[in-house]
Amino acid sequence: MIELSAVEQLRGGYLHQSSNHNINLPIGSTMSMVTRDLASFKSLEKRPDNKNYNSSFEVSGLSMMREPLDSKVFESKLIDPLKKGRASMKQRYRNEWNDILKAAAPFVYLRRTESLQSTKDLVKMTKKSFKCIKLHRNNFEIPTLSNYVNSGNIPFYLLDVGITLKKCTRSKNMALYLRDGRKGELFQYAQHIVSSSHRVNFKIKPGTRLAAYVGHTKEYIVTDDCGGDPRFPLGCGWKNSTSRPALCVPLVTPDTLELYGVLEFTKGMMDPPYTKRSVEACLNLVAAVSMSLQEDHESVITDRTGSLFDYLTQLIGIFFCEPLGLNRFFSELVVSARIALRAQTSVFYTSANIDDLGGIELNMFMESGKSERHRKKRWLSLRRSRTVAAKVVMTRQICSLGRRELLEHDYNVNIYRPVPCHSVLSVPIYFNQRVIGVVELLNKLDEEKFSKADEKLMERIQTFYDITLSAFVMKEDMKRLLARMEVTKNMLQFHMQPCPHEYEILHNTSLDIPREINTLYFQPTNYGTHELLILAKAIIKNVLGMRYLKLVNINKLLLMVAKTMPDHPFHNFAHCFSTFHIIAFIISQDKNFFTFSEKEDMLFTALCHGAEKKQMIQTTAESEAIVQTRKEWKTFNINETMIYIEIILKVCGVLPPTEEFEEYRIKLRNIQEIMIECYQKSYVQDGMELVERLMSAEFKWNHPVDRQRMLKTCMLVASYHIHYNHFIPSVSALLSLLDEMKREVMLLKQHDPNSKALEEIPFNVEENNRNLREIAKEQVAFLDSRVLPWVEILNTLFPTTSAIYFNCIDMKKSWEDLLTLKTEETWFPDVSTVLQDSDARDTVLKIVEALEESDRKDDSTGGISRVKRSHY
Repeated sequence: MIELSAVEQLRGGYLHQSSNHNINLPIGSTMSMVTRDLASFKSLEKRPDNKNYNSSFEVSGLSMMREPLDSKVFESKLIDPLKKGRASMKQRYRNEWNDILKAAAPFVYLRRTESLQSTKDLVKMTKKSFKCIKLHRNNFEIPTLSNYVNSGNIPFYLLDVGITLKKCTRSKNMALYLRDGRKGELFQYAQHIVSSSHRVNFKIKPGTRLAAYVGHTKEYIVTDDCGGDPRFPLGCGWKNSTSRPALCVPLVTPDTLELYGVLEFTKGMMDPPYTKRSVEACLNLVAAVSMSLQEDHESVITDRTGSLFDYLTQLIGIFFCEPLGLNRFFSELVVSARIALRAQTSVFYTSANIDDLGGIELNMFMESGKSERHRKKRWLSLRRSRTVAAKVVMTRQICSLGRRELLEHDYNVNIYRPVPCHSVLSVPIYFNQRVIGVVELLNKLDEEKFSKADEKLMERIQTFYDITLSAFVMKEDMKRLLARMEVTKNMLQFHMQPCPHEYEILHNTSLDIPREINTLYFQPTNYGTHELLILAKAIIKNVLGMRYLKLVNINKLLLMVAKTMPDHPFHNFAHCFSTFHIIAFIISQDKNFFTFSEKEDMLFTALCHGAEKKQMIQTTAESEAIVQTRKEWKTFNINETMIYIEIILKVCGVLPPTEEFEEYRIKLRNIQEIMIECYQKSYVQDGMELVERLMSAEFKWNHPVDRQRMLKTCMLVASYHIHYNHFIPSVSALLSLLDEMKREVMLLKQHDPNSKALEEIPFNVEENNRNLREIAKEQVAFLDSRVLPWVEILNTLFPTTSAIYFNCIDMKKSWEDLLTLKTEETWFPDVSTVLQDSDARDTVLKIVEALEESDRKDDSTGGISRVKRSHY
């Protein structure tokens, strides 16, 4: 008699068979043919040119045998004993051969390719003398689960599996028993049984029949005497039978270890008992079938979960689009949960009040909850009440009870009157770590009680409840917050209106722009806000004219900008006025260089670029009064300006399209000349804002307007940084050094025109080289950190500006070469750094000729130091 625990079989993945010989076989692995002395042949392989028979039963239970036996195993077990030529070996060969034929008989047969003339020919036989042929029998084809999943007829699939195993194990009878979860019984399934009145069923408990015992213990049984075992005295089958060999295997899901059914096989009285090989093949296939059942069960749960999720998504959309009540929303969720979990009815409770003595008032709503007649109220004691809902509120845990638990603890499932039920699933609803309601599902259809999978699904619905309630509360809070923000906005707009005394200051004060505006070094931090406002009004009057001030409410605009300007280190009213002052200086250089529209946009963008755009009030001007000034008047909208340009300038139309090369170069040269004279030094913040603009998602590379704005802005920034104040003094210092050399040479020639001793020039070479290195370090650092990044951006966006980039690279290389000089060497500047029309050019060339002549002198002259010249 052989037994095996199905729990160990499915959890551990090994089949443990207790008998005279112990065998460990992994589930799903390729099985071996076992002989009497436990010698195992190697696994049979697949032939790659054959088709894939995944749905057929084979030696491994999951794969076909398509190759002859392995050569090494064949020679060691068959050929080697034959070569010895002994009679005992011949007898052993016959025994081994009989075992092979018995094990492989249901699946393969061996055919000799050579005829035997005598018994001596057995010694000469090799592995080529036999050929292994697979039996192509239709009755061994096992249908796949995919053929039945769509129809949901799993019992037919199990019945086909049982018939196939009956033929493989050479059994006489086979019976398939399925579990009725609601009644806790096993009933025999057959194709001819239609009505439930003809169904054979019995309780799942020990001491009755073989199938009931296996269903209770979930362990398979192999016995030679079915009728004489005291564990199942009623024998096997639906009636008592005589003693016979029997094999009974449970169908258990691997994950939840839930019993699905039982397969029972029996033989006749005179038939041999079941062999190890038959048991192994049967268990392997049953394990695969159990895994298929588990996958089918999970797929059904997944489909139900997906349908429930779609319904909940639609429900939450309706809930947030229409002003539905929370009770209505709860009832819709309860109905959806009842449909998904296949319950008979549903109910939900909301906790109304809780007193100090542990009492709670629960409001019960049946299904929809639309009518008051479906709503019941009652005070319950959390400690003494036998209602399941009160128990869940007290324990704060999901409760799943069957009919036995309800009867043993005398639980009630209704606060109004008892309702007959055999199963209940009660789930608490949390919000802010407090139980605010309970959802109950009553009477699971076709099952004895709600399963663990149902509890997990209700946990997801519980989480959905929590998220939905949080979103609902957040929505209500946002409504109140938006209402407060609207009030605050109206209040800010009211307080941003200028006061009457502020208007009087701007109206009564007149200030003319000084003539020294081109050379004025203005520091706005030394002035107050009102003084800056007066000066800004005067600048606008000087640039745009008095007629423009009469058309536009400049006083209100300036006061608004001053009030809405944040007090940041870089963006404050003083900083914006500095950029405004620089733009006014650039515009005043040439009155015909910019149009009136360009002047207006440049001035107000520079003045308002740091203001809070959400707090700015739009300013407009009448179109009829300014027709003569420009052809087309457009409304000045500070909000639109702040959206597109957040750097110092919005220079709309300053530069023409890049196709007009000549006009393009002329205007660029004029802008460079203007920017050289600018004294504004705090330009780093504006460069950072330009980078942010380039990297932001709002910037559209393919939009012509954005590209044109970036072109103009990059041109201005790059031109300004190239001609930064550190750059001009360094070049001046270099030219001054040339002038000093020129003066020294001229003095030397005046004293002694015939002297060629250049080393007697009275200036310190080492000190001058040190000064040049300091200048070079400063220039290289400036080019790396300030100039080249902007020029690279400019050249990447617009390749036609590559000349600026290469000029900067050459200049940086010349300064880096200067850093490699030694202290004892005298350095002369490159010819390219000397202006072509300079008076020092001829002098430098003469010095070079003198150096070449001194190098050719003999070393014996002595006292003359060799001076190494640099290459030109």
